[in-house]
Amino acid sequence: MGLFLFGCFILAAIYNNQRDNRFDDLYIKSPVIGDTYEFEDDDGFFSLFKVNYVTLDSVFIVYNNKAIDKSHDLDKIDKTKNYSTSIIGLSRIELEKMYENGAILE
Repeated sequence: MGLFLFGCFILAAIYNNQRDNRFDDLYIKSPVIGDTYEFEDDDGFFSLFKVNYVTLDSVFIVYNNKAIDKSHDLDKIDKTKNYSTSIIGLSRIELEKMYENGAILE
């Protein structure tokens, strides 16, 4: 019985991991206005950037002006007033590379 439960646990973990990977791929490859991405800066602080608008080959973002030392507290700084008014353009390829290189957190 214990071996059966252990097997079920392993299968559930594999399924959840694959589902999460598909979601992450979709989230990165098909950004929409309002999507928020988490990142760690060069000083080890965590912050956000938000999609402002999207074209066929580019994503235009605004950075959050606040940074915190714990990634699990990012919801505390995710407020409209904290985002810059300066819009920065990235190609979709650049966004995907940022995710693949770990610059964008999962």
